[in-house]
Amino acid sequence: MDHCRKGKFVGPLCPTSTVPVAAILGQEHHCAGHEWVDFKGEAKKAGWTMTGAAAVSNKSAGASLAVRSIYHSGLTKGAREDCSPKESPERLATGWVDGVLKKGILVLSIYLWHAEGLTARNQAILFAAGNIIKRHGGRGCWAGTLTPHPKTLNS
Repeated sequence: MDHCRKGKFVGPLCPTSTVPVAAILGQEHHCAGHEWVDFKGEAKKAGWTMTGAAAVSNKSAGASLAVRSIYHSGLTKGAREDCSPKESPERLATGWVDGVLKKGILVLSIYLWHAEGLTARNQAILFAAGNIIKRHGGRGCWAGTLTPHPKTLNS
């Protein structure tokens, strides 16, 4: 994140030869407890607002969302930082970013269970994401670690 702050990726007023970065959607951080609080603090010092799902332990991973501090951001309608289903904590982070598009944009960071395909718990994560999109409405963008083959997701 510090690279984005000090490098060419500084926001919407960048020269046309650079690419502005408004948000980073992370699917696999390993910060639990105080480490998660420290990670969010370091992001803030670097010019980012970090939200998301803290890892349950140092051996697990969480989904996160970092938004440039120059943009207003917050939680989506009726959402929490971790919007994951109970059976799959730390797998779905959502947020709302204003200033990138008129009326804002919904962003989701999805981290499915890998090497499982489209199992019941991966479906539950996708359904939770779908419910957030439906509840929020408007424009959205998502990124995720989607290990099931795209043909599996289409079926």
